[in-house]
Amino acid sequence: MQIIDANIILRYLMDDHPEQSEEAAKIIAEDVSTTFEVIAEVVYVMESFYDMPRSEITWDLHKLLCDVRVSDRKALMYALGVFNRTSLDFVDCILIGYKNAFGVGISTFDKKLKNSLSRDFEIYQVDESDMMLDAFVPCDED
Repeated sequence: MQIIDANIILRYLMDDHPEQSEEAAKIIAEDVSTTFEVIAEVVYVMESFYDMPRSEITWDLHKLLCDVRVSDRKALMYALGVFNRTSLDFVDCILIGYKNAFGVGISTFDKKLKNSLSRDFEIYQVDESDMMLDAFVPCDED
C-alpha cells in the first residue's frame, strides 16, 4: 500500500492537468491511503486557490474516500459534515469529528471551538459500514 499526497488528490479531483490527472486516477485505482494532514491540505487548496464552496469540497472528498483509505475514517466523515455546515476551520472540524466519533476529550483555549465541542450537530450518523447518511449516497452507488 502507498500513501498519496495532496498533489495526487488535487490532480484527480480537479482534472485540470491532462497527463497528471490521468496518472493520478491510475494511482488512486490501486490500493492507496492518505492521512488527515493531506486531506487538510487538499481542503485548504480547494478553498483558497480554487475558491470552491464547502459543499462541493465535502462532496468531492466523500467520493474520493470511497476509493482511498484513511485511518479513523469515522472521525473524518463526521468532520466533513461539520465542515459542510459551519464556518469552522477544517482542523477544528477534525477535532469535533474525533470527539463525536470516538468520545475523546478535546482541550482548547479557542472559544469558538470550545462552544462547538458542546454542540450537537445532528449532521448524520456513521454506521458500522462507514456509510455516510444524510445528503450523501453510499460509496457503492453513483
